[in-house]
Amino acid sequence: MEKPLSNGEIRRLGKAMKLGPLINSEQEALLELASFWNYQRTEIELSIKSHLSEIEHEFSYRVKNLNTILQKMNRTTINLDDMRDVVGIRVVIDGDLNFQELIVNLLESHLAGNKPRRINRLRKPMFGYRAIHLEVQFHGGPVEIQIRTALQHQWAMLSERAVGILGPQIKYEESDEFSDIRSRLSELSVMIMGFENSIFLDTLAPTANYRLNIMKLVDEITHLIYQREDQVR
Repeated sequence: MEKPLSNGEIRRLGKAMKLGPLINSEQEALLELASFWNYQRTEIELSIKSHLSEIEHEFSYRVKNLNTILQKMNRTTINLDDMRDVVGIRVVIDGDLNFQELIVNLLESHLAGNKPRRINRLRKPMFGYRAIHLEVQFHGGPVEIQIRTALQHQWAMLSERAVGILGPQIKYEESDEFSDIRSRLSELSVMIMGFENSIFLDTLAPTANYRLNIMKLVDEITHLIYQREDQVR
């Protein structure tokens, strides 16, 4: 199955979604596109699972729902045809930065024919988010593959929990209302980065407290999130 619409048609469809409501032909085109996204997800899932079958990892996937896509287009200047992460695959590994690099290299080699483009969020975190992404072309459309360590994943899930409970403004710095949680998430990201880099460089001082301090801060942030939820109800 190949992409059912051209990039120009997808762009026009995205603009129509923002204006709404869609006419019948636009609704049909959107259903075709959604079917294609699900096909991409299924095919790349099978390909990656097979390739990593002997490596211990946690695997998940998603296709962004239409409301999330529309919110992203309304929040940013991005057009639907430029959106690279509608179809997403996530690989979480129980290992250090060396092992993460190994997995990324394996996937780059496996998907060499799909024009992989590496995005290193370890060097340039985005709002505290750290991971390595691969963007590939699969059956004519983009797919995003996220490769995270367990600690990077824990940070990301905590951040998403905050967004789910308190709203996207906590992530995108649109308000000072949740600056306390945002600053703690930033502190946690830096702490995890220091821990992982120290292991990577083999310079970590012999202390079991480092990971314990990370877990304490996770608990602190979780408590803050639910405390603020009660306040904004």
